[in-house]
Amino acid sequence: MTNPDVTHPQVRAMSPIERSEAAMRVAMQSPEKLKTWLQASGRQWVVLNGPQLIDALPWPEGVQAFMHVVAAYRDHRSTIPTGETENVGGEKVDLYHGEVLTLTELDRCIRFLIGKATELDSTWTLGRDPS
Repeated sequence: MTNPDVTHPQVRAMSPIERSEAAMRVAMQSPEKLKTWLQASGRQWVVLNGPQLIDALPWPEGVQAFMHVVAAYRDHRSTIPTGETENVGGEKVDLYHGEVLTLTELDRCIRFLIGKATELDSTWTLGRDPS
């Protein structure tokens, strides 16, 4: 329900905030629905200004919750093979993702963000100073 059917009378009566909250309730029904919502709502890559996020969170509870999210993400990534191997003692060993995004992940994120920038301003270029 990222873009609710605005022709439906109940949806038409909702404010934009109510529609957004309804979409979130649907998204929270399962991990797959949440992933679908993240992609459909332009949140495939979640980029946050760290200092602004810390300022927005209640201290210390909100920041502790954020640190738990960071740790959970780090721990999950450490279980995902990169597809690359390394020789250790003459034996090939699978490499796993670390905390830092790989070059491939960074490339995908950059391309996604450039697409978002050009949606906001079709004349935007990487070579232009930000305005």
